[in-house]
Amino acid sequence: VQAIGILKQFQCQDPILVVAPSSLRGVWLEQLRRWAGVDPAKVQVIYAGSTPLDPDASWVIVSYALLVRQKHLLRDARGRPYRFVVCDECHYVKNPEAKRSRAVYAVAEEAKFLILISGTPVLNSAMELFPLLRLLDSRLPDESTFARRYFRSKNNDFGKSKWVEPQRELELHTYLFHKIGIRRKKEDVLKQLPAKRRQTILLKEATCGLSWQELMALEERLFGNADENEEDFAREELQRALKLVMKTKMRCCCDYVNDLLDNGIGKFLLFAHHRAMMDALESALQDRLRGGYIRIDGSTNQKERPDLVEQFQNDKDCHVALLSMTAMSEGVTLTAAEAVIFAELNWTPGVIVQCEARAHRLGQKNSVLIQYLLLEESATDSRCYRRLE
Repeated sequence: VQAIGILKQFQCQDPILVVAPSSLRGVWLEQLRRWAGVDPAKVQVIYAGSTPLDPDASWVIVSYALLVRQKHLLRDARGRPYRFVVCDECHYVKNPEAKRSRAVYAVAEEAKFLILISGTPVLNSAMELFPLLRLLDSRLPDESTFARRYFRSKNNDFGKSKWVEPQRELELHTYLFHKIGIRRKKEDVLKQLPAKRRQTILLKEATCGLSWQELMALEERLFGNADENEEDFAREELQRALKLVMKTKMRCCCDYVNDLLDNGIGKFLLFAHHRAMMDALESALQDRLRGGYIRIDGSTNQKERPDLVEQFQNDKDCHVALLSMTAMSEGVTLTAAEAVIFAELNWTPGVIVQCEARAHRLGQKNSVLIQYLLLEESATDSRCYRRLE
């Protein structure tokens, strides 16, 4: 929100480039509309590398992956450098040797105004900050001089050089947060937030395969001439539409969960309904977390469930609870979660509200972020969410 406010003040005729993880492109579109009143027609979200840049767009939103692969995105539609650049989740480019880092550096170095945003702490060393600091402040010394000033010595572990024994930490901290950066601590921000925050994440399915085409045809029959408040739909057809939505957005949901894990999010609940979606999400979690998650669905033995709940609540290494919406919507406390993610929605709002309440309930000390992963242009998902509101 702060970045949007700053850019709104400086916006001129030149387009603004926003570089973000793939899953956050739709979030930026929604937040620009909500907080700055930006006309969506003036925002170009790039979902496919072959998409030509719109010379009339005031905002261009692109993923890190596409920026690497598509060289024409490094300049605006008229072939000029971007004057205004925002990098969301900028820790994605802390490794100067990575291809996406080099692509972002090329754009950022030519920009007149640059904003870097991240909510992920630097866990290893202040040296990880150096490439980003150089983008923001060209007066910084070279990397070696910077390292010698803020570290006492250098070790070689397993063939890799690493600066150790930090020094002048107060000086560096003062430079970071009084000269070039703004730090918003979680405990300060929480005071300004409601106890529960709902947010929609729009997922774009670029392939438009058979499931998508079948879904569009079915939704046209179901909702084409229906009143917004109409509820009398054939249950079988609704369930079929929800299943097609699941099939269409399954890959995007898994990608989004991977992005969440990359961004260092705390513990979260991950709700789904269909077994195919649950299995796909679990596969993504297994690849990233190994044993750092639990899964509870209708097939989970009732005697095992309390132990799994306790594991999520008390084990600091258990990051995610993958839960069935029908099996886990009642009677369980999971207040260790700071976020609730819905990969699928339910036509009955009460089921969703009950699922939200697993984390947003007595014993929860923090504000709970609740995200709904909606398939863009799907009337089924959008109607489910509007019924909830």
